[in-house]
Amino acid sequence: MVNAERSIHIVSNSNKYTSELECLLRSENYNVVSHQSAFINFNKQKKIIIVDCINDFSKLFQVCSKGRSNLLVVSLIGSDASSRNRAYELGSYDCLTYPFIYREVVNRVSLISNALGYQCFQEMESPSSLLVSRAMIHLMNNIGSIHTLNSLACELSTNRNTLAKAFKEVTGRGVFSWLREQRMDKAKFLLHYSNLSIQQISIEVGYEETSNFSSLFKKTFGASPSTHRKLMVNTSLSSTSL
Repeated sequence: MVNAERSIHIVSNSNKYTSELECLLRSENYNVVSHQSAFINFNKQKKIIIVDCINDFSKLFQVCSKGRSNLLVVSLIGSDASSRNRAYELGSYDCLTYPFIYREVVNRVSLISNALGYQCFQEMESPSSLLVSRAMIHLMNNIGSIHTLNSLACELSTNRNTLAKAFKEVTGRGVFSWLREQRMDKAKFLLHYSNLSIQQISIEVGYEETSNFSSLFKKTFGASPSTHRKLMVNTSLSSTSL
């Protein structure tokens, strides 16, 4: 029997962008329910709804206009900042950007599920886990910004000691250790799938000094960003020629 708490609803007219997302979610044992219409009659159970907004925001407007407190709406958007701003203006709780990064999708959906009270982690409903979820979502949404423990705590209306203790308790690691991992994963993705320069990628993931970024990237993945990009290009060319 499928656990209703592991169900995620996707509203979209096209499978072009959502089919890959559905595969990712199903691989994590979520039950994915697809809808073409945004006018869905839901019961009062808590639900996550992912709305495809890549081409337009009409369906997001229709879903959010219901004003249902039991629905947590997530927008599927392109990578431009204007789309993210528009999604939040219409009432989206969070956003997933296309093209997808596997770990980002898995992490964010788990965090969103946590915020809604689903049992995706142990002790999901504890104050510490909810605080950590909010911290993670804020950091993912502002991954290129400069953060301090004090500024992050202020954003979350808590204090630095409470935040640091909660993060260690829930994840077993510090805030900035976790953030560095997310930044390196995004940098790796951008090296492969974008035409951004290494300096641009460095700034995109929150490092003003390219040398610091390159050193950390090499320490994480065993190769400098430029070498890593060349290796990925060569691997792609070899796969194509087979």
